[in-house]
Amino acid sequence: EDWLIFSADMIKDQFIGYFVSQLGALSFERFVATHWWSWYEHRGCSTIFIILIVELITNIPSWINVALCQFDYIPHEMNMIVFAVILLFSIALYLHSYRSNVCALQALLGRSGKYSISHAFQVKENLSVLKLILIFMGTSLPIVCACFLFFMIFFFATEGFDRERFLCMELLDFSISLYAPIYIYVGMTAMKEYHVQLYNIPVFRKVADWCGWK
Repeated sequence: EDWLIFSADMIKDQFIGYFVSQLGALSFERFVATHWWSWYEHRGCSTIFIILIVELITNIPSWINVALCQFDYIPHEMNMIVFAVILLFSIALYLHSYRSNVCALQALLGRSGKYSISHAFQVKENLSVLKLILIFMGTSLPIVCACFLFFMIFFFATEGFDRERFLCMELLDFSISLYAPIYIYVGMTAMKEYHVQLYNIPVFRKVADWCGWK
């Protein structure tokens, strides 16, 4: 059915958009924890609210972009350009958050600024979580870059390369399907290695306690 193919195509594009936006959304959460650490460390409902906002930042713009593309308000090329801009912004935000925390930790250890035990704890937690994010992004970014490459070949290859073009589209679908189990595997192994850091995230701690994870 046409509606089934249409829905599957939207979900496929949303899958790419989600993992493109995820780095920026998670980095934004650490950006908040970096620059408003005193408020963040209380870990009240407001922190959970920030986590929900992060998911909205990840999903809503991506769905809007995909819908505009699928209903032909914008071309597929523009869809991928938007994803590329989001990806570049996400990388810049991550690097800014990481650099800010490294500089803050060096200042605290060198006592060059006003020392605070709670601030030092928050900075170390930020760096731990940012390193955890890098593990997840280290698996998703290569897949995303491969998808960009396959897409560009499919849409911009000249006549006479039809076989290569459609092969790239099949590889695009295969890459998206392949990444889901990889992401789950990396998540499970990272949870074991970064058990303490993950439990510093209030939402994960509540879910883990509810599921009885040790």
